[in-house]
Amino acid sequence: MQLQVIGYLAPYPKINEACSGYLIKNKNTNILIDCGHSVFSHLQKYIKFTDLDAVIISHFHPDHYVDLYALRHALGGATRSGEITFKPKLFIPSEPSDLYNYFLETDEFEVNLIGENKNYLVEELDLTFHKTIHPKMCYGVKIQNDNSSMYYTADTAYDENGIKFSKDVNLIIAEASLLEDDQQYSKQLGHMTAKEVGLWATKANTKRLIPSHIWPEFTSEQIVQLIKPVYQGDLVVPYSGLIVNC
Repeated sequence: MQLQVIGYLAPYPKINEACSGYLIKNKNTNILIDCGHSVFSHLQKYIKFTDLDAVIISHFHPDHYVDLYALRHALGGATRSGEITFKPKLFIPSEPSDLYNYFLETDEFEVNLIGENKNYLVEELDLTFHKTIHPKMCYGVKIQNDNSSMYYTADTAYDENGIKFSKDVNLIIAEASLLEDDQQYSKQLGHMTAKEVGLWATKANTKRLIPSHIWPEFTSEQIVQLIKPVYQGDLVVPYSGLIVNC
């Protein structure tokens, strides 16, 4: 199983960058996790959008889902032209209900409601979800095959239950939105500091960690340096186009 970073910034992208978007590849299966600002454009550098088997939207904040509208229109055109003859699966939360119902009524996706402690299969990949600590309904996702596993925290405050859920996975993509000066607000905002990300990965015993959801005014290297003192595993500096084996 392979991960490619499409975008990792939040809540808006830098020039020539994108917000949250992560492409999971396994054999001939392609799953896109989140589809924030500019993700659809950048995705096409690496894969044809018609080759997507599934899209997972962790929650309905714009930096995680807004380019789903662009993908929908592109799929509609490809369907009408005969380029694509199937609907990719779309995994979304039930709230806000107006957005859930909007995508449920579209013709371009096979919509699946995300539920906690339920198992979903996309070809040979097994998907399970964990509800996170965030103001808007949000789910982290664990993806596994026979010999590898990864967990995407999505947006969340530090969460002991999330740590248990992600225990012993090969790779964690964890949101690192805040610096230590912001720790008093982390629970309220539903986000983590860089240090909390390192503590999570250490307690989860994960081999490899990629920080994500980075504020555009921070550098990836700055966030990584804050994580290093509390995490001794393989800490990867994120950038658009990065490829990592899980």
